[in-house]
Amino acid sequence: MMRMVVLSVTLLLASNVMAQKLQPFVYIGIGGAEYDSNGTVEDSWKLGGGVEWQIHKHWGLRPMLDLTLKGADELVLSNYRESAWYARIHYAELPVVAYYTGRLSKKWTVQAGAGPYAAYGLWGDLQMWGNESYDAFGSDMNFKRFDYGYQLMAQVRKKHWAFSVSYEKGFVKLTDKFYKISPYNRAFNICGTYYF
Repeated sequence: MMRMVVLSVTLLLASNVMAQKLQPFVYIGIGGAEYDSNGTVEDSWKLGGGVEWQIHKHWGLRPMLDLTLKGADELVLSNYRESAWYARIHYAELPVVAYYTGRLSKKWTVQAGAGPYAAYGLWGDLQMWGNESYDAFGSDMNFKRFDYGYQLMAQVRKKHWAFSVSYEKGFVKLTDKFYKISPYNRAFNICGTYYF
């Protein structure tokens, strides 16, 4: 009897999910990234896709998966001579944004949302203006591969095309190798999106 109840509830939830409007999309964006410091903002980009799950007329969820570049300039190392460094780290990132949709006109909609993200560092390096290079995740720099934080998003859309801005702030201190700063990821991106 219990198996029948579990199976019935599972089928009901699955049919409810399928009945909701699911719309896949892809996006590409450029922007700037830095650590939580006074360093210089450096180029950032992201490329990915996701699906928009419309739960209600105005509310929905956007699970996404993207490849993104983050980093910063003007890092000062504690274990080496004092000098300017820069970091470039590529992450696979999984943001999930809860959003609200409103209408600007018959053809234009606007969305605003927020939610958590989790990221895994794929590869990255730190350089001292081209003279020395270190693996970010190697024993010399000892950067943490896992990062998580929150994302804020605003978007305008017309039919299949949309433009958005997003801001991300990480909660993980990436390494203890630096002094004078605490390296937490921050990034701002402007994205173009296509809905299928």
